[in-house]
Amino acid sequence: MFNSVLTGGITAQSLFITSCASIVFGLAIAWVHTKTSSYSKNFAITLVTLPVLVQFVIMMTSGSLGTGVAIMGTFSLVRFRSMPGTSRELVSVFAAMAVGLVTGTGYVGFAGVATVIIAILLLTLHFTNLFDPSETTQYLTISMPEDVEHEQVLRPVFDEYHVKATLDNIRLKNMGSIFELSYDLELPKNMDRKAFINDLRIRNRNLSIILGKNPLKGGL
Repeated sequence: MFNSVLTGGITAQSLFITSCASIVFGLAIAWVHTKTSSYSKNFAITLVTLPVLVQFVIMMTSGSLGTGVAIMGTFSLVRFRSMPGTSRELVSVFAAMAVGLVTGTGYVGFAGVATVIIAILLLTLHFTNLFDPSETTQYLTISMPEDVEHEQVLRPVFDEYHVKATLDNIRLKNMGSIFELSYDLELPKNMDRKAFINDLRIRNRNLSIILGKNPLKGGL
């Protein structure tokens, strides 16, 4: 099962077998990625074609893993420098490259087993709550009248909903009549956000409240 199909050298038959295997395994990796992470069509296509490309490079370097990895590492830098990906995207890219490396040396059966193991692992980790955080990170921007002591007014609300709030910055608006406060928040996973915002609205006299991801730092 784990014997190389390239024992007799590169032939039309072995090239066909390894190429078909790389495409199938690439499709499997791309499918798993679409089920476990956000994606674009272009990125999914990249995951499908990457194993075949790596396979060809390994074959053309006469099965030399060292030379092949060095070449593919150079190619991959172009992608990572031009469009930095998330950690989840990196996992899929490296999985596709690893499968291509294996099929490029002719071990199609081993590549198939590796693809199945990777797929099961990623799907299992995604659909279970093993590493789900108990809290979610959000960013609060709230406007307060100048005559209101914001710390004394807002802190009881944070404590009531068990929210960890860290003041990020304060900005004056409307010639100093409005204080715009920005907080990094850690919210309990199942908290009532509507009630939380409503209580804040009462404290800030119906001025602006924005709860979401930090527009400067982005969401991970």
